[in-house]
Amino acid sequence: MKDTRLIQLLNSFSAKEIKLFADFIHSPYFNKNEKVMKLADVIIKYYPAFEKKLPTEEKLFAAVFKNEQYDYFKFRNYTSDILELALDFLKTEKLQEQKIAGNISKLENLRIHNQDKIYEKEFLKTEKQLLETQQPGAIHLFEKFRLKKEESEYNTKINPNTHHELTQHGLDVFTEYIVLQCMDYYGLMLHDQMQNNVPYELKLFNEMLAYAEENYVQFNTITRVYIDLVRLMQDITQTERYERLRNLLRENHNKIPFELLERGYVHLVDFCAIQINRMGNNEYVREVHNLHRDILQFHIQTKGNMAYQDFLNVVKIAAVIKEFEWVEKFIHEYGPHLAENERENSMQFSYAIVAYYKEDFDRAIRHMSSVNFKDPIMKIQVKSNTIRYLYEEKLYEQTLACIDAFAHYLRREKMLTDEIISSHEQFIGYVKEMIKIELEPDKREKLKLTTELTNKVLNMNTNYFGTKNWLKKKLGISYQKAV
Repeated sequence: MKDTRLIQLLNSFSAKEIKLFADFIHSPYFNKNEKVMKLADVIIKYYPAFEKKLPTEEKLFAAVFKNEQYDYFKFRNYTSDILELALDFLKTEKLQEQKIAGNISKLENLRIHNQDKIYEKEFLKTEKQLLETQQPGAIHLFEKFRLKKEESEYNTKINPNTHHELTQHGLDVFTEYIVLQCMDYYGLMLHDQMQNNVPYELKLFNEMLAYAEENYVQFNTITRVYIDLVRLMQDITQTERYERLRNLLRENHNKIPFELLERGYVHLVDFCAIQINRMGNNEYVREVHNLHRDILQFHIQTKGNMAYQDFLNVVKIAAVIKEFEWVEKFIHEYGPHLAENERENSMQFSYAIVAYYKEDFDRAIRHMSSVNFKDPIMKIQVKSNTIRYLYEEKLYEQTLACIDAFAHYLRREKMLTDEIISSHEQFIGYVKEMIKIELEPDKREKLKLTTELTNKVLNMNTNYFGTKNWLKKKLGISYQKAV
């Protein structure tokens, strides 16, 4: 009994829902079988400790049917009835939540029953409720369309061949609803195509996008966000598309549903990451920091829901631009709330990053040596940063030993993409060459080697975790020394 669908479903109910369900079962409109009521009452009594305290089926049967011998099939029939009632309860509760949709259905019935006076009063109430809706998303648009259509049906009955504008208004609202839904689908599809190479067929994409852009200013804020998301994902390198979406989200963050706001900021951060990692455009580091501050200010990420990877991204970006006071406060406030299994690693990694950008390389090495992430991407960052810190301290033998260990890891780790592997193989190869340059006594040879390596670094195609920018900075220092 404890593993049945009924118990699993009741286990998912909140305390408030379980109480309402008990009332639901006793409503004669939904259930007139007293035995079903009694059996449900007996079962519900053990909520929320079904797994520990729920008696056997035989004892539950005896509590309801007293002197009758246990009948497996009879018991199953009754519990099946309770399960069906539980499903009906969820459906009814959902309908109760959708007040405007329910009111529109009520208007339709009033129209059919020719209750015009009541209809007109209820219509005004429903129209007012719809206008007061704070988040005009897809559901709002569809309800607005349904209400316009219902108003048109009513006026056709009361005053035939009048109020033709209602038909046009209904179509306009429905068209915006279609645009929003299509943009939502296109956005998800484009993301899957980029991340997982899913061969979607984006039907009517060009036509729908052209219509959306043509009518952009007429649409509400939520529809515009969906359009801008698709436009940005269509070409993730277009700065003006990025800025349009960023400004729209910032200016309307309190009007946009949480899931959509979160999705929008994910794509904004992705845009900046591509600018930094693939194009080596370091101007976007400050921009990412500003996005992180938005994300915290708008409560998209909180102390209770922040993943350690997101925490570390915030720390790294803030440290790079030397926002030390801000980032140390952030670490202190958010770090203790991270998941326990990666909390200590994350804190030590953060301390190392901040120490490095404060040019306290010895402290950075000590903190980074305490980090042991399981995730391959995080392992790469630990190894890459350790190499940089050792190089900064001119511990060249230790740097070379660390490079050899890193090269071995790259060859055996199966979870890394070819691009990440080749990029970091380039990085450690160039660090080896920099060490050779540092140890070269002849100034002319040093200058020659530096020039050759500088050209190689400038031709790097990626900047994962800032490797290209770091190499450029170090080569600049080496060149000055050589001169």
